[in-house]
Amino acid sequence: RLLRGGSFGDIAPNCLMTSRPAENPTARYFTYGFRLALRPDRPGPKEIPSKTSESQPARANAPFDSKQARAHQEAWAKHLGVPVEYTNSIGMKFMLIPPGEFMMGSTPEEIEGALKEVQPNDTHWRECIRSEAPQHKVILTQPIYLGVNEVTQAEYEKVMGSNPSHFSANGQGKEAVAGLKTTGHPVEVVSWNDAAEFCAKLSNQEKMKPFYSRAGETITPLDGTGYRLP
Repeated sequence: RLLRGGSFGDIAPNCLMTSRPAENPTARYFTYGFRLALRPDRPGPKEIPSKTSESQPARANAPFDSKQARAHQEAWAKHLGVPVEYTNSIGMKFMLIPPGEFMMGSTPEEIEGALKEVQPNDTHWRECIRSEAPQHKVILTQPIYLGVNEVTQAEYEKVMGSNPSHFSANGQGKEAVAGLKTTGHPVEVVSWNDAAEFCAKLSNQEKMKPFYSRAGETITPLDGTGYRLP
């Protein structure tokens, strides 16, 4: 499994991604959160009618500034008949990401700069930094909603009935967050499998067909229309 980003620490600060380790889907750490994605034709129980009869807007090919990005989002939202920003039944906010192209990964110069800040014998993080190469073009062929923030402790508990977070009022790291309201903090100590189960339960709750099915520690992908991991 591949986890891109989601680390809360100052790990490899000069890289575009904070970490990219290969982990078992059952692994749980207090440094990882997760976000959700959703097809834009399913922002609720009702299906949005197809817009294939209309000409499609221009693709959002990077680089572009924030004003141009918003214009791309608004054009695609109008084309699809959906809002640019969407809030679901438990208050999670999503932003429409249009189709387009961008460059993923770090340049050789960025990687060399980051390696200078890591000890020569720290093979783990040196490997993580080098994994940001080669920089390559990514093409998004379909629009998608992406969660604005990582899933919070309160949102996870609403769906799953528990809060496993290390940095919570009752977690093992409670001293580090003493006096803070952690319900809006990212939920952590969650495995990839837990995140997939969260997607399935939230999809059922909102009367969508789940994208995943969980049996023990086995996740089966489905031809679903509900929430999924990016």
